[in-house]
Amino acid sequence: MDGARRHAGSRGVSVARTEHIEAPKWNARAPRSRADLFGMRAGPLVALLAGVVLAVTGAAQLYAGLLQARAMNALELIDWDDHPPTASALTPIIDDLGRADDWWPEPVDALTLGELQMRLAVLDGGTPAAASLKRAVLELKQSVSQGPASATAWAWLAYAYLLTGDKSAAVSDALSNSIKLARFEPVLLAMRCEIGLAIYGSLKPDRRAELADQIRLLARRSPRELVRVTKDTGKLAIVIQALLGGDNETLQRFQDAL
Repeated sequence: MDGARRHAGSRGVSVARTEHIEAPKWNARAPRSRADLFGMRAGPLVALLAGVVLAVTGAAQLYAGLLQARAMNALELIDWDDHPPTASALTPIIDDLGRADDWWPEPVDALTLGELQMRLAVLDGGTPAAASLKRAVLELKQSVSQGPASATAWAWLAYAYLLTGDKSAAVSDALSNSIKLARFEPVLLAMRCEIGLAIYGSLKPDRRAELADQIRLLARRSPRELVRVTKDTGKLAIVIQALLGGDNETLQRFQDAL
């Protein structure tokens, strides 16, 4: 009987050990928590929402691209030199670019809008010009904010500031930024020289040195264009002084073009 008890006791120990070992298996088969179930359901939902966002984003970009393309095509048909457009011709182009920028903002849209607003200001004259220039400044500030590495945007912003009558450090800073980003940019040389000569009295020595370099570059590329800028600004002495810092051949070509 003692043997039976020992045997029973042995079986009791054996059962206890078996139950202890089997417990984790029972827990492993337990139902998933609510968090787990939510995660299983949220996965497809998140994927669906992401797909919707991508679709909407793609549609917005496509629509903006169509508006931009229509505006750019219209701009290519304009003969700015021989047949400048009227304000009524520029307005729908500005509207298209404005809506394109609303749907999908891009630095090039804001830059083009700023340029067009400045051209519109010249066409308008009077009070409307001030309003157009104000809008131009806003668009160009947005453009340099979106694309701070654009030498063209900084040059146009400096020019917009200048036309509004602002001759503060903002004009000089914008001009300097443009020069530093692209020292030799043929299409910007004349504009930069015109801006710099207009605010020459307020320029610090380092900014005057930057301007003198631009004057010499413009003289080498197009003496006639520099003559035009010189006559428009009435700063012949400053231009000659800048050219004296370069080579004699460039100075002579400029003097021959006068």
